[in-house]
Amino acid sequence: YVSYALDLRGYGGTQRDASGWLEPDRAAEDLAAALAQVREREGKAPDLLGWSYGALISQLCVQAHPDAARTLTLYGYPRDPDARTPTQSSKGDAPRKPNSEAAAASDFITPGTISDEAVAAYVKVSLAADPFKADWRATQQFNALDPEKIAIPTLVLHGVDDPIDRLWQAKLFTRLAQADKQWVVIPKADHAAHLEQPDRFVAALLGFVALER
Repeated sequence: YVSYALDLRGYGGTQRDASGWLEPDRAAEDLAAALAQVREREGKAPDLLGWSYGALISQLCVQAHPDAARTLTLYGYPRDPDARTPTQSSKGDAPRKPNSEAAAASDFITPGTISDEAVAAYVKVSLAADPFKADWRATQQFNALDPEKIAIPTLVLHGVDDPIDRLWQAKLFTRLAQADKQWVVIPKADHAAHLEQPDRFVAALLGFVALER
């Protein structure tokens, strides 16, 4: 497998644009452009995985561009499908709040799933990559999310102890109109299941994307 990881604007190695802000629709179009480049390079549509906010952006992308990816994995989906965000008016400069050790380590909540040394290493790398938090606006654009509009095979994946409401995952899965779908819950893991239970995470992911379609 060839793997690509995308830093959206304001994350990691990608600079913010002139506005300083990131918007869902803009991020989804950036993702679509990146997927098109991968498809051209590899000769086939890639399998797309989005984690947390990335899951929302991935869904927006494939709703607008159903041919952009072969399959979709929504991992740690952080939104109630019934939620409706009021229209926001974010003017002025983005706040650029500094990241912190506590924020970088906040996903690790289940005792005994990962060593303190591994968490410390993760925090160090995270703060180096993202010393400031990305600033989002126009999040009412997420109101366009609709599981019934996903037209490609979809895997819903999360840790059993993820504090994100399990009912949200149930709504998401049951409303997927796509018949080719799976829902996998990883035990002894929370929002960072890929780091806490990597073997189970990889087995679940590859068990889905490796299927002949």
